[in-house]
Amino acid sequence: DGALIISEAVTTIGTSAFAGCSGFKGVLTIPNSVEIIESFAFFGCSGFTGTLIISNFVTFIGNSTFCDCSGFTKLQINSFHLFIGDFAFGGCTSLEEITIPQSVTHIGNSVFAGCESLKEITFPEMITEIGESAFNDCLTLTKVHIPMSVKKIKNSAFRRCSKLEMIIIPNTVESIGNSSFYDCSSLKKIIIPSSIKVIESHTFRGCSSLEEVIFESPSKIEEIKSNAFCFCSSLKQIELPNTLKRIESMSFCECPSLSQVTIPQSVTSIEKNSFYGCFK
Repeated sequence: DGALIISEAVTTIGTSAFAGCSGFKGVLTIPNSVEIIESFAFFGCSGFTGTLIISNFVTFIGNSTFCDCSGFTKLQINSFHLFIGDFAFGGCTSLEEITIPQSVTHIGNSVFAGCESLKEITFPEMITEIGESAFNDCLTLTKVHIPMSVKKIKNSAFRRCSKLEMIIIPNTVESIGNSSFYDCSSLKKIIIPSSIKVIESHTFRGCSSLEEVIFESPSKIEEIKSNAFCFCSSLKQIELPNTLKRIESMSFCECPSLSQVTIPQSVTSIEKNSFYGCFK
């Protein structure tokens, strides 16, 4: 019937052990004896369906371990001491629900990239970092609440989450990487927390529904890097904080609805094409 039955004697599932075995059917049951699942172990096993349960005995999941397992609809991680490699669940296109234990402190690079059926994510309250491209191309993700424990949102973390309407970033976040919200075309409002000093390149580029940008007081923003708000076609006005010193090239280019900008006296450098294509 296409089922995969793994013996209770197995403690390690090796690299690429079942990679490309798309003929497996039904639920994948990983026995409690398994502690290590190495890279690409189930890569491309698209026939598995239902809920994938990672038991509390698993301590290691390698890179791309369950990548392109497009049949899983739920992921339940029970392990409290677990390393998850890059792209571990990337391309799981039917994955709608994720349960992550509160003990997890780090979500790595591209871990859930391309999980295009994922609608909402609740982060563990101890997480400190959201990895590069962690939720890139999660096309139906609508809501994200980032807990107070998070300090870093890395590059392209939510890039092309085109249905993302709301995100709350606490003022514990110290850095937001470049392209983090690139092409989040449904995002309407963003509050830049007072802990942020630099808005990196392409951070909000292509956020075509973005109407309101608020800088939380007291702001620490000193730089707005190139293309940060480029192609934000619904943005009508913006009041820049009085801590700002530099506006890099093309920061607000092609924002055709932008008709009012308040630039404080603290600004000493406005680079070329900063507001190219605005005030139309």
